[in-house]
This record gives sequence, C-alpha cells and structure tokens, in this order.
Amino acid sequence: MIVADDHPGFPEIVDGLLKSEFQIIGKVTDGEALVKEAMKLNPDVVVTDVSMPVLNGIEAAERLKELGCASRLVFFDISCGLGLHTNVHVRRCIRIRCEIAGCFRTPVGYS
Repeated sequence: MIVADDHPGFPEIVDGLLKSEFQIIGKVTDGEALVKEAMKLNPDVVVTDVSMPVLNGIEAAERLKELGCASRLVFFDISCGLGLHTNVHVRRCIRIRCEIAGCFRTPVGYS
C-alpha cells in the first residue's frame, strides 16, 4: 500500500491502524509524487488524501488510471460528509471508475 498525505505523521497513523492487514511500501506528500511512486511500485492499494499540493488526490488518481495503474484507490478528506465539496469529489471518483471510492474523515483535532 502507498499512503499519500501532506500532513506530517498521518501516514504513521494509517500504518498503525492497518499494519495487521497491509504493508506500507511507500509514503508521499503530494499527488505528483504519488503518481511516480505508484507507477514504480505497483501497489495493491493506494490510500490518498483528496487535498494535497501539486496534484490533489483525485487528479493523481485520474492520471494513474490514464497510465494504466491497476491499484485500488481509497480517498480520505477532512471535509468528508460536509456537503457539495464532497459530492463533487464522489462524482469524480465514480467518473474515473475507481474500484474503491471510500471517504474517511480525518481525525478531529488532527492538523
């Protein structure tokens, strides 16, 4: 699994939660780096923040799909469930035919 998030320490939180089921083989902090790592490492799963610098998580996912990446994608966003912003993200995930389009809220108080 590759974890993409621009908040320091968040990949370690994901690792702690999922290490019994998944091995993190890459950690990146922006969408462009996510595309490069995913194409190089070919992970089974990519867990990505929606809001990141350079390319956001959805833009990176669109690029990965265009490049033929077969990784399953899981998205998370601090604004998840808070209205139109999230609906737009969900529609984009559906449009690029993500196998997994999950939306998980970033923990309250995490910044």
